[in-house]
Amino acid sequence: VNNLLTINSNGKAIKSCELISVSGQLVKRINVTSGTTYISVSKENPGIYILKLYGNHDEVLEVKKITVVH
Repeated sequence: VNNLLTINSNGKAIKSCELISVSGQLVKRINVTSGTTYISVSKENPGIYILKLYGNHDEVLEVKKITVVH
């Protein structure tokens, strides 16, 4: 990911997402609207992050590794 992270719900009921550094620090928590959500990572340090997607009942739907490069 360079500057903008795109989240497509693809029919899943995604309520929110978190961007977490590999050291475990919460970098961003974003409420997700239906359809497509864009998250700016242009001000984040380059490196590896964890993206967690949460459902309507705060259950973890998916966990992904994200690499930010500028």
